[in-house]
Amino acid sequence: MILAASHAHARPAGFGQALAAVQPARIAGLAGAIALNIAALMLLLVPVSAPVAIAPPENTTIVSLDPPKPPPPPPPIQQVTPPKPHTQTAPPVVRQQPIVEPPPPVLSDATSEMSIPPPANTGTEVAKIDPPPPTGPLTTESLQYALAPPPSYPREALMAGVEGTVVLKVLVDVDGTPLEVEIQRSSGNRRLDDAAKRQVLRKWKFRPAIREGRAIQVYGLVPVNFSLERG
Repeated sequence: MILAASHAHARPAGFGQALAAVQPARIAGLAGAIALNIAALMLLLVPVSAPVAIAPPENTTIVSLDPPKPPPPPPPIQQVTPPKPHTQTAPPVVRQQPIVEPPPPVLSDATSEMSIPPPANTGTEVAKIDPPPPTGPLTTESLQYALAPPPSYPREALMAGVEGTVVLKVLVDVDGTPLEVEIQRSSGNRRLDDAAKRQVLRKWKFRPAIREGRAIQVYGLVPVNFSLERG
C-alpha cells in the first residue's frame, strides 16, 4: 500500500507502457499479500480453548477379586473293624457212667438139685370160650337173585343212544329184601343210575345169606347193564 501511494505521485514518461508491463505481476503480488493477510486474520479469529478436564467418576466401587478357596479336605476314612465271630462254646458232654447190673444170684447145688413137683391134676377141665359172632352185616362178593326183572330203559337215554353199566352196593335183609341201595360205580349217566337204583330197591328180591345155620344181613355188589341191543 505504501508503494502504491508513492507511485501515484510520480508518473514519469512512458508510464503507461511500464504500467502495462508491470500490471500482471502486481496483481499477483497483491493477491498473494491479501491471501496472507486473510490467513493471518483467520488465525487470530480462532478462539483458543483450554483442554477439557475429565472429572473422575463419582462413587467408584473397587471390587477386589479374592482367589477361590481350596475345597475342604475329604473326611478321614474310618476303618471299620469287623466284629469278631462269636464262637459258641459247646456245653460240656457229661459222660454217663455205665450202669453195672448186679450179677444174677447163683443158686447153690442143693437148690438146683431140688425138683419142682408138677401141678396137681384137679380133674376139672377149662371150658373153651367161643368168640362172639360178628356184629353188623357182612360183605360178600356176589348175591343170589330170587327175583331180578330188568329196569326199563329211560326214554331220554334211549333217544340219546346212551349205554352203560351201573354197579350198586345193596344191603340185603335176613328175608332177602333190599334195605339200602347205593351207587358204587356210576355208568356215566345220571338217568341210568337212578333207574337202576330205583328198580333194585323196589322190584328185586335176593336169597337170604346163611351163616352157621341162620340168616344174616349182608352187603353185596350188583351190576345193572343198560344196552341198546336189549332195548
